[in-house]
Amino acid sequence: MKTDFLRDLFQSEHGDRDKFKQDFTPDSIAQIIASQMTDSGSVADICSGTGTLLVQILNKFPDAFLHAEELSDRAIPFLLTNLAIRNADAEVLHLNVLTKELKAVYLLSKGERFSTITVSSDEPEFRTFDFVVMNPPYSVKWTPVESEENKDFGLAPKSYADFQFVLHGLHHLRDAAKLIAVLPHGVLFRGNGEKTVRENLIRAGLLEYVVGLPDKLFLNTSIPVCLLGLSKQNNSGTLFIDASQSYKKRSKQNEMLDEHVQLVIDAIRCRNSIQGFSKLVSTNELEENDFNLNIPRYVDRLEKEEPVDFANSVRELVQIDNEIKQTEKELLRQIKELTGFSYDEAMEINKWERQLLGRSRNAPRSKEQKKDNSTQLELF
Repeated sequence: MKTDFLRDLFQSEHGDRDKFKQDFTPDSIAQIIASQMTDSGSVADICSGTGTLLVQILNKFPDAFLHAEELSDRAIPFLLTNLAIRNADAEVLHLNVLTKELKAVYLLSKGERFSTITVSSDEPEFRTFDFVVMNPPYSVKWTPVESEENKDFGLAPKSYADFQFVLHGLHHLRDAAKLIAVLPHGVLFRGNGEKTVRENLIRAGLLEYVVGLPDKLFLNTSIPVCLLGLSKQNNSGTLFIDASQSYKKRSKQNEMLDEHVQLVIDAIRCRNSIQGFSKLVSTNELEENDFNLNIPRYVDRLEKEEPVDFANSVRELVQIDNEIKQTEKELLRQIKELTGFSYDEAMEINKWERQLLGRSRNAPRSKEQKKDNSTQLELF
């Protein structure tokens, strides 16, 4: 698996998680996302960081047109370098996605070996894309504003802007196109405005799959994340995949190996229900669960136990009970052969015998048992 050196350098030396909530996409997640693009076309990366997702896509489709949006002043030079050294055809917007404040537009054109970069003074025209990807900052606050992006789905709450990034990307998605977002698990089940957005996305038939990924995949946070896959041509329900256990444990970070990555890719492609790993769920079932997308509701990782043979269990219990009774009777017989008991001891032994005989009085008895049952312990 190839490693994005500039991403690793930036997040170790310049990354600012406290201020910008920067969590840079690991190669394994980028590889899963890139696998969903099957034809060369146009790709938009919302909150691009240093361009890890675009690099993986360029590895597959060197001629794809790339559109990148990024807020961080410090990340922009790394992003431009990452694309230029790969001779990409691209445009980079230095943009605050939530407020739409635009600082600069950079145009990259293919050269003999590297892209040439120019700064554009023109306002970029509105575009739609064949493929939209994103790993936005998780659960940042924002000022909710009604716009074309969210008019059909609702507003993300001011405390969690996650779905606003998704709706921004969806607004730039062409028909017959796909969007994949890396998001915290909270978007799957939190209420209020997020529930409204979830419900509307599902009712519109847009939610194609939900993938739960292992925790501790990121360098600067242990937050477990999920993938949301949206498609404007999805008409067959939502596939849930629990890949939370598909990793190799490392000292600081967990790692999804190639076989783990391929397992997820194959499950998305086949859309099959696999016990303990994936399940295809209808919209009706999601509605019955009040549009809660928490993955364990749909994918049970526990192995199914064999049905209990009730009749055999009853026979075993009866046999055990009979063995206990026989043991007690034999113990009572041996005690009765002893001598030298006090009055109180004799009374306790007789009481025990009466209780034992009472428990078995309805059972078939031999002549010897009847004779034995009619006697009392005579000690005096």
